[in-house]
Amino acid sequence: MTGDWSAFRDVGCHELDLAVHPDEARLAFFRGYLAREYSGPFVHGMGAYEILDMVRRFVCPGRRLDVGSGTASLFWILSADGDVTTTAADVESEALIVLRDFLQAPAPLPACYYEAAALFGVTAERVDELRGSIGPYLVFNALRTWPTTVTQGRYDSVTAFGCFGIAGSRAGYLDCFANAASAVRECGRIVGADWVRHPAKQRRDYSFLNATTLREIACDIGLRILYAHDLVITGDETYGGIVLWAFEAP
Repeated sequence: MTGDWSAFRDVGCHELDLAVHPDEARLAFFRGYLAREYSGPFVHGMGAYEILDMVRRFVCPGRRLDVGSGTASLFWILSADGDVTTTAADVESEALIVLRDFLQAPAPLPACYYEAAALFGVTAERVDELRGSIGPYLVFNALRTWPTTVTQGRYDSVTAFGCFGIAGSRAGYLDCFANAASAVRECGRIVGADWVRHPAKQRRDYSFLNATTLREIACDIGLRILYAHDLVITGDETYGGIVLWAFEAP
């Protein structure tokens, strides 16, 4: 990532097509990240299976808002049950450009997409349907107060994979869930996961990333807990665990 990136910068809120002059260094970064992290074969033991299992169980059919989507918005919906259409949102317009180009390219998807989907009985044809179900693309910062155009969207589900956990504090983490709760319909779902870095790799506070805090936050803002679980990762140089969560709005 280029050095001037900030998780909390204000980019307003606009459709991706209104973004101008993308940064070539950031485009290269996200292309490299997509090629490095989301190509075959599927890797077990890193929490991906558990996340996809949770998605299958808890993401509602209908309209999904995927915040902090980066280049991975398709991968984390591969197991979804029912018809899902996705608005992919990120603070980084370059990440969304790379995602859109990847999904619209004629080339087949990397093997890991089909391998991950097959674990849940999802066919290659269904994967290709999901590939075409993502868009529009929305640029805004999910770690700041969400714009009213988003919170009035009343989505069936909001998902966030690796986004809320970089809030830097318990208060900021709570704000993320409160914003998401305002953007879903009655009984809509909020589903996601946050990776926990090893202590030596941490550049911000990760102490609040655990199932206990999630249960407290759910109580604080009136969400129904569907799932809250701490998962240990072994053998990875950067991450030591993941916290997985699914809530339902009242």
